[in-house]
Amino acid sequence: RLVSDDWENTVAEDFGIVESVQRGVASRGYTPGPLIEDPSGVCGVHSENSVSHLQDLLLASLGDES
Repeated sequence: RLVSDDWENTVAEDFGIVESVQRGVASRGYTPGPLIEDPSGVCGVHSENSVSHLQDLLLASLGDES
């Protein structure tokens, strides 16, 4: 029951944020940008180096290394 209550609270708290982000992404003013990467290659809290690396691996496996 505790896990269920915690899950419900988390979802309720995040729902408004997710809706707001989706409205922003769907707006005409949104331009997709690059991931946030730390030039040093360190995978810190505010860096998405790992995501970028995974994307590079996927593109390479599909034959697109651009």
